[in-house]
Amino acid sequence: MTQDIDKKSDGTRTSTIHKMIVAITVMMVALMAILGMQIEELCTPVPLDFPACRQLLGLEWETLATGLMSLMAGLMVFFSASDQVRATRQTGDAALRQAKLHRADEINAPLQLAYDVINGFSHWLEGTSQHLRNLDENADTTSGISSFVGATGRAHQELGRRCLHVRKIRDQHIATSFNYTVSERITSVCDIMEFDPSGHYTHTNNQDINGARQRMTAINEARTRVAGARTEIMRQITQNRARCGVED
Repeated sequence: MTQDIDKKSDGTRTSTIHKMIVAITVMMVALMAILGMQIEELCTPVPLDFPACRQLLGLEWETLATGLMSLMAGLMVFFSASDQVRATRQTGDAALRQAKLHRADEINAPLQLAYDVINGFSHWLEGTSQHLRNLDENADTTSGISSFVGATGRAHQELGRRCLHVRKIRDQHIATSFNYTVSERITSVCDIMEFDPSGHYTHTNNQDINGARQRMTAINEARTRVAGARTEIMRQITQNRARCGVED
């Protein structure tokens, strides 16, 4: 993108210089015409204190003006051709960049799909985890315990559904689109329902609370795994764009 801006700026500066050169040449032609019309009147008779008038009277002013006009015409043709070559080159560069971008998007389509799903998964986990922590802190009454247990049960079911969705995407693209690290990270997300939360939470004498905390611990573990998967997917997307010659 920065290179595109620099190229456009260079083209604008070059065009401005060309216009200035043509303008200066036009002014010189006009000056020659004026001198040609006035020199004979000014230098006849030849002033004693300005003997250079002899040389000025001997000049072919019309020839000089014609030569400058020819030079101006040649410059205009040259500058026009240069601008056309530059415009053609820029058009070709733009087409090449577009082709590279299209190729990169085509390669990254499965990765982008996985990233969008994982990113949505991450946002859901963040909100759900915070909500469950608040319920856990207030699980000191019968109604509080009931709310905490019910919320973790529903969240755990949703966690399973989202993991299944991720698994379907992984199974479809793992052999053709995902590198080893991405495949490993996504698989760890798919296997979150097999995570053993034992020893990762504070036990109580209330089995309902213990079960709810087990489910909440699994959700917190899912946050870590999903974050790792999201990072690796974006890294592979960036690598693919670089290989295709696409600069961010």
